[in-house]
Amino acid sequence: MVSRSSASSLVVAVLAFGAAWCRCHAGSARAGAQLSAFDLRRAGTRIPNLAYRGKDFAGMSKVLNGHLRRMPGLSTAPCKNFSAHDLQEGLLARFFPLAEPELLALYALREDRRQRALPHWSTLEEARATWTATNDLVSGQPELQDMHRDGLCHETVMWFVHHLSERKRQGLLPTVTLPLLPERRHVPPATYMDGNHAAVHAEYESRVSCQQCHAGPISPSWSNATLPPPLPVDVKHPGRERMRVCDYQNQPPCGPCEGLGGPRWGDGVEDFAPVNCTVLATPTEIPKGNRPRPSFPKQGWGLMNGESRQPLAVRPAPGKPGKYPAANGRLFLAWDDTTLRHRYDFDKLLLGQPATQIYLQTMAQAKAGNSSGVMVTIIGKEGHFPSICVCTAGIAGVMQVDAFVPHEALDPLDLPSEEGGAVYLGRVRLAPIDGGPESRRTVIADHYMKWAFHFLVDADAQSASYGLPLRLYGPYGTRMVYSNWSLGDPRTEMPSLFEIPKHCLKLSKNCKDFASKPEGVSLDDAMPASVLV
Repeated sequence: MVSRSSASSLVVAVLAFGAAWCRCHAGSARAGAQLSAFDLRRAGTRIPNLAYRGKDFAGMSKVLNGHLRRMPGLSTAPCKNFSAHDLQEGLLARFFPLAEPELLALYALREDRRQRALPHWSTLEEARATWTATNDLVSGQPELQDMHRDGLCHETVMWFVHHLSERKRQGLLPTVTLPLLPERRHVPPATYMDGNHAAVHAEYESRVSCQQCHAGPISPSWSNATLPPPLPVDVKHPGRERMRVCDYQNQPPCGPCEGLGGPRWGDGVEDFAPVNCTVLATPTEIPKGNRPRPSFPKQGWGLMNGESRQPLAVRPAPGKPGKYPAANGRLFLAWDDTTLRHRYDFDKLLLGQPATQIYLQTMAQAKAGNSSGVMVTIIGKEGHFPSICVCTAGIAGVMQVDAFVPHEALDPLDLPSEEGGAVYLGRVRLAPIDGGPESRRTVIADHYMKWAFHFLVDADAQSASYGLPLRLYGPYGTRMVYSNWSLGDPRTEMPSLFEIPKHCLKLSKNCKDFASKPEGVSLDDAMPASVLV
């Protein structure tokens, strides 16, 4: 099995943008005016400082409760004093429409634990429907009722602290009593008594998110990037399971056309439409010299169309099904001898507005493996109001353009194929390819696999896109079809494409290394406030 250290770079760098796609609550277009520099600084800070952490779950709750009690003007009461209905309708329903959409989108883009437990909620009615369903499950079962209430207390505090602007929190103080965080951590039994227990516990775990940051290092269960075992044979359609998910662990090994998936609407083996794929040749039938290099262009741009699971997952959690909203836009690449540049522009992410992610890393950093560079997230139309921009340390560096080339120079692991390294599976025909403006186009492609990801490069020598990427697929991440490639440095036509905007809030010292001018809001400019961070 591949550990986090041996897989996280590919997991996150290739698919980090997949976390962007949630249908967050649609608030007022004037919401950006509510956010202060401190609101943005706090939202961009994933790990709280030591004053807001505890040694364990109970310690975390005690520390944060102390801060809640000291918050000027805030009334608090023990969690046990509240019913589920009190929390849902008295507090969460009030906070829901007041949440800042820019903050919610930022959390979703960065796959932050502070995003809503069920990020597909777009309306209060959808949230209430989920609350009602869970209330019905726990009815008449005291242990489940206590677990459900305690999870809601954690969620209520998190929404108040992290989803609202400072201005809105101050406006609510005279009219709310906030629950204190319960110190008991509900643990699952060795075996669940019934499906209700499993469902309620899964929902509780999704709400008790504070410990992932406030109790110190992220737990192994959260940071685990190890692949789950291969799916069992599909009883109804044997072999369909290998079309949805096929990775280096499968026996017999994955062949051409396997693991390519197709348009998805759920996590199940039946919840996708398999791409129409035909095997043209096996690896032994295609000499290496007749295979185009499986790479992204170092300089160029193109369209991308498909969908991406929200939330992005390596091991989907039981009882927490993913959503697969559309993911469409453009990508831009500009690599040279000194700097790696990668940009995604997404269409209509929030309030009908676009979103952008820019990844920047020096070649020296990539070769040394000592820094992941920076990631710039822009929500809203760049340079227009309202929009927000945050520059943070990179998650895992820039996606390597040669990630699917066996033994490529920037791969620090260089694993053999049987352990997850890149491998050529053969030549295939997709009739038609499953997405993009040329969705009825038949393509001939070379099929590569690395770890759990499948990559197709155009292998039709008569095609205008010969040798260019056609498709990227991860079973619980992205399915992206690429088209309309233009080669050359995109900065020739768009000189500022990879520049960090002047108004961008810089939350990493590395941001200044890539800024053309020392402008923007810095950490020192962010105003302090008496809230939990």
